[in-house]
Order: sequence, then structure tokens, then C-alpha cells
Amino acid sequence: MARNLNSNPLAATRSTQTLCSNWPCSFGPSGSRIAMSIATSNSGDLIERRSRLLKFTIGVSLVALLVAAGFAINRTHILKDRSQKISSGMPREQVEELLGKPYLVLPKGPRGTGELLVWTDNFWQVDVVIDEQDQVVTCRCVPANSWYRITQSKLSSLLQ
Repeated sequence: MARNLNSNPLAATRSTQTLCSNWPCSFGPSGSRIAMSIATSNSGDLIERRSRLLKFTIGVSLVALLVAAGFAINRTHILKDRSQKISSGMPREQVEELLGKPYLVLPKGPRGTGELLVWTDNFWQVDVVIDEQDQVVTCRCVPANSWYRITQSKLSSLLQ
């Protein structure tokens, strides 16, 4: 037969006192030492659970960081490789199919005289000059002026 201890808190206290008085122990009739040991045990479990959760969170974060770094390193030459497929006279639409939407579009001069299209990532910058007929005039690929590239060059100069 199940008892609902929440209905009468005094009944729960009496049952704890009765339980303690029936046990041959030195905790006394109040059961306060048992309550303290239970509370201490629960707080120890709580600390252990929080510690495990913290370790798990740190582990997952490190794995996510390594995966992201792997993707970034793997993508080092994608923009450069795709830009090598661009040739003079190629239509703008075909260039945008290869490289995607440009990061920056600058007018070359007065309206209708062409544009400079710029694509960039952490490693490379591709500059494509388009004439008034929307065809490629020149294409160049240069190292990007990014935090990654600057850090990489400073570290490599330190190691040499």
C-alpha cells in the first residue's frame, strides 16, 4: 500500500523518527544526522554530475573546434583552384557559377564601363575585372589580408 507523504509533512517526519528509533544506531530519535548524511550524499552526487557535465561540454567543444579547423584547413585552396578556371572573355554569369556571388562589387569608372568583382576567404582574394559587355578582362588571385594569413606569416617567420 503506497502512502502519499506529500499530503501531511508531519507524517513524513514521524515516520522518519519512527524509522530511526527502530534502528539500533546512535543517531537519536530526531533523525537529524541521517538527514545531514543524505543531504551531504546528494550534494556530492550533484557536484559529481556537474563535474561530468563540465567535462562532457569541454570535450564536445574541443571536438567541434577540431572539426571546424579541419574544414577550414581543407578549404584552403578551393577559391584559388576555382579562380584558375576563369579566362579572358568568359561571361560574368559563368564566373559567378564558379565562385558564387561576389563579396564586393566596385564600378570601374562611370556607369556602363565595367566593374571589379572581388571574392575573398581567409586564405585568398580573387579580383575579376569585367568590361561593359559583362565579360572577363583580367583575373588575379592574391593572398588575402586576413587575420589568419597575418598570423600564419608571423608564426612561420618566428619558426625560421
